[in-house]
Amino acid sequence: MSLNWDLTRASITDPWDDDNKALTEALIWGTMFTGIGNLTREDLPEFLARLDVAGYWTGTPPTVEQVLPYVGLRTNVFPKETRAKWLKRVIGGDLDRKVAQYGVPE
Repeated sequence: MSLNWDLTRASITDPWDDDNKALTEALIWGTMFTGIGNLTREDLPEFLARLDVAGYWTGTPPTVEQVLPYVGLRTNVFPKETRAKWLKRVIGGDLDRKVAQYGVPE
């Protein structure tokens, strides 16, 4: 399935210029990672926290001020994943891998 996105409701003026392109792409793909497909002002703290907690950023995470112009970003990631379901998917998967890693040999 393809990831479809729409930035027409966001206030970012040029999401594809050299200064914004990497963040634009990261946020679009981040909707799949977080399970939050529509970036609203209300969901912004949860969206950024999920990205940060799960180690999505390889460098310094963007600030809220840098991401605010992207409020209005919409993708075909739906329905919004609950926090419990997201934690089970992301953290549970990591925990399962660690449990297997620490398994006691027979």
